[in-house]
Amino acid sequence: MSYISQNKNKTGKKHAKKKCISSDVLQALREGEHSAYEEVYFHHVSSVKEFLIMLTRSVEISKEITQEVFITLWEKRENIDSEKNISGYLYIIAKNFALKHFKRNNIILGKDFPVKEDVLLDSAPDEILVAKEKEVITEIAIKRMPAQRRRVYKLSREEGLTNREIAERLNISKNTVENHITSALKDIRNVIALFLLLILLE
Repeated sequence: MSYISQNKNKTGKKHAKKKCISSDVLQALREGEHSAYEEVYFHHVSSVKEFLIMLTRSVEISKEITQEVFITLWEKRENIDSEKNISGYLYIIAKNFALKHFKRNNIILGKDFPVKEDVLLDSAPDEILVAKEKEVITEIAIKRMPAQRRRVYKLSREEGLTNREIAERLNISKNTVENHITSALKDIRNVIALFLLLILLE
């Protein structure tokens, strides 16, 4: 990113811990203050990149598009509404760049929406959703799971049993329990990603 030095980029995670960007910072960004731009960049760069990883399944492509997103943010800063959450605006820009990438490379989104396995369930892109929405979507994903996977997931997350305790209760190996939980989390990520795509394509 031409506006952000490499040294400052290394400290981005520290800034990302802030709860939200204030309307004053967004207004300052609209007026061209670089310090405000850097605050927004450091706060959101990781979440935008992870969102793009879900869309493109490529870390390298996601890095390139992330840079384009924040260049666009700076170039079109006067379009920012300082009274609205900047997250949605950034994700829409990111989505548009990703769709251009798909079109340029003749990539068609199929029914199995691409999600990188190393993207965490609580990764920043799903902060678009309010808690109630995430609860409903998670429940949908759970109901779609095979019976045994659903049973293992509920014992782990709802009853708080350890993997060993689940294995003993269901008379299966601890490794099988771990595999079920991994698959269950991936199922939930996929459903959340699909829901996000529907939001951002509106």
